Amino acid sequence: MENNVFMPSSVQIQAVLEKVAPDCKSFHLTAFSGDNANHTYLIDIEFEDKASEKIVFRRYNLENGDCENKARREYAALTMMHPGKLAVPEPILLDADGTLMGSPGIVTRYVPGIVIDVDTNPQAWVAGVSQLATALAQIHSTAIDSAIKPLLMNGNAEIVWFLNRGTVPEYMSKYPDGAAIWHAVAELWQRKQSVQPGLLHLDIWSGNVLWQGNSIATIMDWEEAAYGDPGIDVGYCRMEYFLIGQDEAAEEFLRQYERETGHPVENLPLWELAAAVRPLYGDYLTSAHMPGYQRFVTSAMQRSGL
Repeated sequence: MENNVFMPSSVQIQAVLEKVAPDCKSFHLTAFSGDNANHTYLIDIEFEDKASEKIVFRRYNLENGDCENKARREYAALTMMHPGKLAVPEPILLDADGTLMGSPGIVTRYVPGIVIDVDTNPQAWVAGVSQLATALAQIHSTAIDSAIKPLLMNGNAEIVWFLNRGTVPEYMSKYPDGAAIWHAVAELWQRKQSVQPGLLHLDIWSGNVLWQGNSIATIMDWEEAAYGDPGIDVGYCRMEYFLIGQDEAAEEFLRQYERETGHPVENLPLWELAAAVRPLYGDYLTSAHMPGYQRFVTSAMQRSGL
């Protein structure tokens, strides 16, 4: 099995094409830029007697582990949502053990679109706030197939992984309010309200949303697909608006989401403060994002009543 830092070989590509496009005449491979977590490529396929097609060849980074489960999880989640009204890629091949692709991966239809750079063009991201809230509400209302549920992550438990040791982790203690965040999450976790679990993405942010003009083309990267409290995704989405200084957009996002679902988001302070741990763990808060991050934490703390 090859190391995933290399481009897929012609043998691996041909093995995939024999399954998904056996009448292929020729192909061209292009690496997607900006995909650091995994290794994703665009394959342009030419045919003798029909229009060309594009597919996405996606393998999971072996250094991050759990690759076979990620492949099965993402493929299962996409299969459950497609076809339908949800903007997700169409899955066409699962290679969980890497027999064809060289390491665990999936193949999907290509969906054209662009990612909005929220730091250089925040207004474009804000313009889509209602669409994103509506799309998220639709995702959360998706019926979870009982056969697929065992493949999904437990979102509630996954999002508070930092509580497992019972003490404040070092990466949180380095941040001035890190210990306060940890203790608040621990307290709110004990008194959280029970809610109807829904299908979760767990990583919806601007980098995982493709746009065509003013419309969402697709929501990508379902390797962390989970079931659990829908407020988890809501809190994480709201944090990004704060990080780029668009606090009112975060409030409009919440209002639109609650209009779509017809009820308030329970446990929101818990999930917002849990979301606030992720950038501390990844150490990716920039000086430009820090003021918005602090406002986000303050807002969640005030909402919690602690």
